[in-house]
Amino acid sequence: MVECDIPEFTPELESITVNTGSMNLCLNDSKSITPLVSVIAHYTEGPSKTVTSLATITYSSNNDSIASINGTTVTGNALGSTSINVSATYIEGGITVDSTGTVPVNVIDCSTCIPELNSLTVVLGNTTPMTLCNGATTTINSSHIASIIAHYTCEAPDVTLLLSDCSYVSENSGIASVSGLNVTGNSVGTTNIVVSYTDGGKKVTATQKVPVNVTDCTTLTSITVAPSPMNLCKKGTGTLGTETGTIVTTAHYSDGSSMVVTADSYSGYNTSIVASVDSTGLVTSGSTTGSTTVTVSYKGKTATMTVNVTDCTIYYDLTMKVSPAGSGTTIPSVGGSPYTYSSGTVVPISATPAAGYHFVNWTGDVANSNSASTTVTMNANKTVTANFKSIITIDGLHANLASGDGTDVWDLHVWAWINNNSSQIFPGKMRIRSYQESGKYIEKWYPSKTGYAAINITPGKNRYPSGNDYWLMDLVAEGHGKPQDVFVEIRIYDTLGNEVAYASKYAN
Repeated sequence: MVECDIPEFTPELESITVNTGSMNLCLNDSKSITPLVSVIAHYTEGPSKTVTSLATITYSSNNDSIASINGTTVTGNALGSTSINVSATYIEGGITVDSTGTVPVNVIDCSTCIPELNSLTVVLGNTTPMTLCNGATTTINSSHIASIIAHYTCEAPDVTLLLSDCSYVSENSGIASVSGLNVTGNSVGTTNIVVSYTDGGKKVTATQKVPVNVTDCTTLTSITVAPSPMNLCKKGTGTLGTETGTIVTTAHYSDGSSMVVTADSYSGYNTSIVASVDSTGLVTSGSTTGSTTVTVSYKGKTATMTVNVTDCTIYYDLTMKVSPAGSGTTIPSVGGSPYTYSSGTVVPISATPAAGYHFVNWTGDVANSNSASTTVTMNANKTVTANFKSIITIDGLHANLASGDGTDVWDLHVWAWINNNSSQIFPGKMRIRSYQESGKYIEKWYPSKTGYAAINITPGKNRYPSGNDYWLMDLVAEGHGKPQDVFVEIRIYDTLGNEVAYASKYAN
């Protein structure tokens, strides 16, 4: 494919118009004709323009005896009326166009009364009011003002003025401002242009004003919405501000401008996902997760946006532990950890000691650390431990060997410090066994190899046996002297036969 450069289109010159005013001239006085003549060029397309300074203009008088012209200067030679003929030629783009006009001249006697500017009449044109787009500029022409006539004293003839002879001021430049003959629309609205003319140092203002109407000529081309998509939390699952959002609608115009607007309506969405969209565009999430589409309308234009609603609930893990291992159980159980709960959930927990243990306390963030049944508020991942302690503990065990009644008999003295951690007397059973690991001594049991000694362990820490008593066993040395490596064990059982405490040591 061959690409060709397309030349820029230039409108062609079509014609010119010679606009003229009229002149009052005192006898034997002279004036320039230049302010009374203007040349306007017209084209096949586009606006006209003033080309007076670029055109070739010639002048001639219809009656030199009344008024003659030399160059551009007109001289009054005799009382009366005549006219100056105007011929204009303009060349542009190789095209030559011509036009003619006349300037009426009145030669008057100023010896008894010198004419002064008295008033001004403005005759509106066919295009009233003057209408222009906001931001656009237009030139005052004959369609806006058909003619401007100056009136003089001394019964002097009226003078028809050129538009360029006068000055123009806007009554409200915020709506429309004027520079020369150019009027610019600054904001939508209406105002008036005041016309004035100055001659001989005297300025008069016409009572007829030129009405101006500035309109918005741009067209709405499209609208856009933001954010897209909009992501919200389901009702009741989010934090402040995450369950609502605002649709921002922007209108775009043919002149390239844009502005944020308030939409006319919001429609088409699933009300279980989006509960509502109010007139300001505030979107409130519903009770169902999912996605839905909101259709936004403004002055005949529409746009769509997607709203995604998700469950924003925060979940935390609860881990249950027991110390020491096997000393009790919990609800929820240790084996099922961790347990997952939504943020803010209050979880009831409880601890149950195993046989031979009692509950001490909880470690971790619980409502009441000293109560076996309490609660945990799930506002973070948490680990709680139920702490238990044995009901019976053997805090000290003593075993001493002493010579007995004979050289082959040795006495084994045993006693223990036993702590009852409960608040009640603990009825239980116990037995002590002693044996010499090398087999050199006869194994001894207290009270017997198969029996148990009954014992009531009272609350608190006590010596058993009490006072200076002790459990006594005789060891037969079999002629080997003092026994060696004598091992002593003490085991305490509850009434159900469960071992609740144990201690051991070598005798010395």
